Amino acid sequence: MTVIHASDYYWKILAERTRIKLEDQLRENRQLHELLDELTKENEQLQSKNEQCEYLTNIFNSIISEHDSGIELHVIDESPASKRQTMHI
Repeated sequence: MTVIHASDYYWKILAERTRIKLEDQLRENRQLHELLDELTKENEQLQSKNEQCEYLTNIFNSIISEHDSGIELHVIDESPASKRQTMHI
C-alpha cells in the first residue's frame, strides 16, 4: 500500500482558503449584529409610539363615548332648502 503525503504547499493553500472563508463569515456576522441592533432600536421606538397612540386613542374614545360633550358642529348645507344645520356630538 502506498501512502501519498500532501505537500506543505497544499496545506498552505487549504489554510488560506479556510482563513478567507472564516474572515467573510466574521464580516457577515458583524453586519448582522449591527442590523440586529438597528432593528432592536427601531422596534423599541415603534413600541413607544404605539403606546402613545393607544393612550391617545383611549382618551379620544372616552371623550366620544360621553353622552353629550357639549360640542356643536355647524355643517353648512349648500342646498337652497337648508342653509345651516346644527349637530350635537
